[in-house]
Amino acid sequence: MQDKIVLSKDKALILFGRSDVVGNLLTIVTADTTQELMVSAAVDKPVENSHLIFDALVHHSVLPKKWNGGATYVLLTNENFLNH
Repeated sequence: MQDKIVLSKDKALILFGRSDVVGNLLTIVTADTTQELMVSAAVDKPVENSHLIFDALVHHSVLPKKWNGGATYVLLTNENFLNH
């Protein structure tokens, strides 16, 4: 089963040039792993008073050796992704 990622529509526009990206593949590159993820959704920007401000969301099981338990937030830059 393909691991999945949810992108903000703004990040989808930056990475793909469009926001209708469900089903597209992204490769996430970290210091010790490279992983291909399928975009499962592209969502609108959260309301301003939300504590959850994000560019992308993945379940903690996608990178099990990185983060466990609680909320984890990641600042993504274009260098983190390779478009397919």
